[in-house]
Amino acid sequence: MGVVNGGPPGESAEDRCQRYRDHLLIPAVVVSGSERIVVRPLPAWLGVVVMPERLSAQVIERLASSWHRGPVIAHPRSNRMSFLTGPLTGYEHGIERKLLSLNTGVGASCVVLPSPMDERTGFRRWVSQPCCGYLPPMPAVLRTLVEVAR
Repeated sequence: MGVVNGGPPGESAEDRCQRYRDHLLIPAVVVSGSERIVVRPLPAWLGVVVMPERLSAQVIERLASSWHRGPVIAHPRSNRMSFLTGPLTGYEHGIERKLLSLNTGVGASCVVLPSPMDERTGFRRWVSQPCCGYLPPMPAVLRTLVEVAR
């Protein structure tokens, strides 16, 4: 069984959130009155790149081949994926126009993590689970995305 996906039967959002905090060192909380697990505000060491699913598989493959594979969350209903990365630093400032043309966003005020209910309903799931606290550098993810999109 993975650290995150496929948790114990009957696992609650609170249990999953505690596992995120204890095992993955992600400072997540459950939104009051919901099953939603979020990281908000993002800590200084965490960034996010959200891109269309059609580009994501190639980006994941290339990042894995260069030892930069990190946590990725699929959002099947919106056909998008969120790549958790290191902080929003060190990327080329001229890249914004290219990211916009690729329908890709960088940074966010919060990240929603997969909950047991999300996984059961197919709303949100891990494609690549967090491991050992590793986050690929954001510039590596952005560079790979631009290469794949050529």
